[in-house]
Amino acid sequence: MASRGAAPSAGSRYALVVVNAAQEPIGIVTDRDLVERVLAAGKDAATTTVGEVISCHLKTISENGSIESALSLMRDGRFRRLPVVDANRKLAGLLSLDDVLMLFAEEFAAIGRLLERETPRGAATESVV
Repeated sequence: MASRGAAPSAGSRYALVVVNAAQEPIGIVTDRDLVERVLAAGKDAATTTVGEVISCHLKTISENGSIESALSLMRDGRFRRLPVVDANRKLAGLLSLDDVLMLFAEEFAAIGRLLERETPRGAATESVV
């Protein structure tokens, strides 16, 4: 049984999380998996099975997990997508590195706007003598 993770986003639009009958994630297939394990390997996409392409030994994070924990798992595992599970270990979504980077970009932009409003005019450009 297969289930798509979260709604498509910039980073997760080409990933399929494979779940078991209990809706627990058991593997993932990404666009990169298809390119490396099918196209680059010269296999026939029409006859290659998901089982030949799937990445197993899946790491997951709880929906209550921190962004820092998610990034640590991604960094240590050298992957860009992380299935998110609920308290019953059922698939709740898919977090991508691109999702996190977009969140950080939005937060930094908001901080930048706040600093611009609170910095006295000319203070940031005055030189120290």
